[in-house]
Amino acid sequence: FNPLITIANYVFDSLSSDVFRVFSGCIQEGIFNIKSDLKITNQNFMSSIDKKWIYKTISEGSIFHESHVNYYDNQIYDQILDFYYQRSITNGFECTLLFPIGTIKFCENLMKIFENKLIILAADKAITNLNQFESSENDIDITL
Repeated sequence: FNPLITIANYVFDSLSSDVFRVFSGCIQEGIFNIKSDLKITNQNFMSSIDKKWIYKTISEGSIFHESHVNYYDNQIYDQILDFYYQRSITNGFECTLLFPIGTIKFCENLMKIFENKLIILAADKAITNLNQFESSENDIDITL
């Protein structure tokens, strides 16, 4: 195979992501809850929708150091979660993490199909420096 060259910007935004937060020393999974008491055919359905985030604690302590939770059953993914947890606890701040699991699996599958001969170009506004998590300013950069 020749290498696959992919230019993908908004493709990745449409793939699934998981939400986590570090709050009160715990790692929590974010679950977006949507409910309505009206039937979907009711013309007031959209305005009746109740939307809220629910957070479920998945680990009280570090994933690998204390509780040994394997959320993804994948050591690399779990180490990434643990890294953000450790960074948050060490620096005394709480954080929310959008984990692009759909994008990661998409890229892994392409790498398998094309025998690791793959170039992906993607640009987006993002945090590019871990210190930006601690800043209250909107110092968001373009990443490529």
